[in-house]
Amino acid sequence: MKKVIVIPTYNEAENIEVLIKKIMALNIKNLQIIIIDDDSQDGTSKILKKLSKQYLVSYFIRENKRGYGSALKLGLEKAKNFDIIITMDADLSHNPKEIPRMIDKINGGYDLVIGSRYVESGRTINWPILRKLTSRATNLLVRTILLTGIKDNTSGYRTYSKKIIGKILSDINSEGYSILEEILFLAKKEKSKIAEIPIEFSNRKEGKSKANMLKELFSLIKMIFKLKFWGS
Repeated sequence: MKKVIVIPTYNEAENIEVLIKKIMALNIKNLQIIIIDDDSQDGTSKILKKLSKQYLVSYFIRENKRGYGSALKLGLEKAKNFDIIITMDADLSHNPKEIPRMIDKINGGYDLVIGSRYVESGRTINWPILRKLTSRATNLLVRTILLTGIKDNTSGYRTYSKKIIGKILSDINSEGYSILEEILFLAKKEKSKIAEIPIEFSNRKEGKSKANMLKELFSLIKMIFKLKFWGS
């Protein structure tokens, strides 16, 4: 079973090498890493070049292009021929130690496994109250309107089967973080078997978040209602 981890990056020079070394220390067989970088200006590309000589790491620099959603979709396109596809953040908020459990779930017959902060034993660490409330409210909105039945709809720490990515990839349109809800909606339409496993989500220690929260929230609300009333 060929496995791949897709990681979008933008100015993650302080984190990406640590993350990749932690992943490789797991000694998972037949594992590769694909990095989609939005033309970082902090030296991330130099680190990626070095790491690609040490490990099975491929990286793609997108010049004059920004956006988590479009970067993630490109990564999924590059990864579509792998049997198991994992997506995670570059800022060390997702602990790689959960990857073997997620892979086991896919091998057990699931199409999509979500690393969830909001199932039993899941939690967030070092989050301010406002961010916690916003995240909870957003998940409630998605779950209520799109009827996902999922507790953590906004988690980007996921593992997919090759089958489900093949079914939904061409229908993904989101440019921003709303891609996460769009993918989940498309997967539910395909009657995918979905599981959530508990994770501890740690706030980044190095670097700064690149997300514009108000812009992303507006984009998410638009996407939710588009999916609800137009289907995609």
